[in-house]
Amino acid sequence: MRQSQSFGAPNVNLLRERVLLERLELALDEAGGSTQLWSVVTAAWANIRLGEAPREQLSDERSSGCAKWQILVRYRHDIQPGMRFRVVASGCRAERTFRILAASNDDGQRRFLKCICVEPG
Repeated sequence: MRQSQSFGAPNVNLLRERVLLERLELALDEAGGSTQLWSVVTAAWANIRLGEAPREQLSDERSSGCAKWQILVRYRHDIQPGMRFRVVASGCRAERTFRILAASNDDGQRRFLKCICVEPG
């Protein structure tokens, strides 16, 4: 057994969800204003799993549960907080989006990137 496998290193076979990585961009309109649009950066394979149980948060004087998700993808240098992953609807599954809060290259080998995300509700 290789040393990297003995420490529970990610396995590319676990990347089974097809996601779209998207970036928020401003588009100018004809009236001189701007509109925010999500544009696709790339499609990728990912592993999506619940990272932390939902906890209560107060925002704008209301209470809402917020769960953090861990999304593992192949390493990319351009993934940043503020971007999002979108899982496209298929069959009986609805479309889902996950806003990226942080991204880390845990093993330092630039093979995988672990993203901590929230699913807007």
